[in-house]
Amino acid sequence: MGADLVSKLRAVLLHHQVRLDPVPQRQHVEDPNDPTLAYISRMLLDDEEEPPLMIQLQDPYKNLIAELGALVSAGRGDSKRRNISLLPPPPPPPPPPLDGQGFQESRTNLFKSMLLEAARAVAGNHGADVYRIISEVRSLASPGGSSEERTALFFADALIARFTGFGPQVYSAMVKGIRERHSVHVRLLNLPSFRVTQRFAACNIFNVCQDAKRIHIVDYGIQYGCQWPHVIKALSQRPQGPPAMKITGIDLPRVDVKETGRNLVEFAKSCGVSLDFDAITSTSWELVQPKTHVEDLLIVNCNLRLRHLREDGSVGNNPRKLFFERVYSLKPDLFIQCVLDATSNLSSPFFIQRFEGALDTLFTRMELFETLLLQEDMPEEYDFMGNIIAKVIMDVVALEGVERIERANSYRSWDSRARRAGFELLPVRPETIEVVKDVWCSSSKLNNNFKLGVDGHWLLLGWKESIVFAMSAWRTSK
Repeated sequence: MGADLVSKLRAVLLHHQVRLDPVPQRQHVEDPNDPTLAYISRMLLDDEEEPPLMIQLQDPYKNLIAELGALVSAGRGDSKRRNISLLPPPPPPPPPPLDGQGFQESRTNLFKSMLLEAARAVAGNHGADVYRIISEVRSLASPGGSSEERTALFFADALIARFTGFGPQVYSAMVKGIRERHSVHVRLLNLPSFRVTQRFAACNIFNVCQDAKRIHIVDYGIQYGCQWPHVIKALSQRPQGPPAMKITGIDLPRVDVKETGRNLVEFAKSCGVSLDFDAITSTSWELVQPKTHVEDLLIVNCNLRLRHLREDGSVGNNPRKLFFERVYSLKPDLFIQCVLDATSNLSSPFFIQRFEGALDTLFTRMELFETLLLQEDMPEEYDFMGNIIAKVIMDVVALEGVERIERANSYRSWDSRARRAGFELLPVRPETIEVVKDVWCSSSKLNNNFKLGVDGHWLLLGWKESIVFAMSAWRTSK
């Protein structure tokens, strides 16, 4: 790019109040007596007034993307030669009355093919082709359209950000908007469909700690701590009385782990449980050393956050290898790992391979959220999850190296990591399967596209032909 074009791009970023310096490594409940609902309700009472609806929060980064694309297009002369406009076009006409399922699959495949062609053009630095294809995608999709249309636009935005070289800045702007929707985020964490992994963990925890006097839970990726009120309440009602409890909450620096600790301690106190809480923030979880006690029954938990572990460095100091070795060295009585399953390509260091993996995984995820949330009449939450998916796509497509956070992988990859560290996989108990099945099916309203299965003691939850969640419980080998 010429110096004049670069200065114009920087001016656009400044106009939208987006930082130009490098971005540092970052780091509906049916039962009114549900302890998780009580915990979340208390958190929301402390929230400030909510900002405008999500669609308004989307506008700043959408406008930023449009201006970046239009500037580069004009700078290369592409828009004049091909009459390309990067501003969102008017909504397309309604589709013909074809079979719904077949039409949707056809449209999805069309978008995937076009986007992969655009990604190859980005990789080859072919500006004219990039903007020709992106313009075609936008002519076929509407921001208020179906899940596949929205997802296609998310990918188009990410490709523009990558091509202009401002992916980290755009990603930072998106993260800021998502943080402003704290209350929507917390409500989503309490949806039955998103609590399947929490119930799986709870069943396994109750099985090992029925008579324990001291329990220590080390939670990697604790976030708001919404997983633990159900466990604390249940343990408080044991016939022999509640145990002494400790939770070590670990998360990235962007999470207020100390505030999470205060909320959990207050909730535990209301249940008559003595809870000690240690807060740890770190971008390198493989280096964290929780303080444990030999008399404690030790449980290590990681719920859907292993994907944030980096996979780089030499063979000997790979962060994922070191993480599992560190957890094993703690000698936990129970190690629970629940993961978002994805094609291994999604964590690839190679752009096109990673892009293909993202296409395979994230179109399906957005369709799943559309089904889960719109059938529950939760359009605001659906818009919010759209922003989460858009952020993930921006991360996977437009960021590289240590800046990239999302590195999802297949459950078989995590299985291999745990076994090499020395862990032994525990069988899935029939009662655990029934609990998870009840939660999953109650959220799906018996939609036939929701699947459940077991593979080598991993409990798998699927949507159509794709695995969405994979859950497992482990112990240290003897």
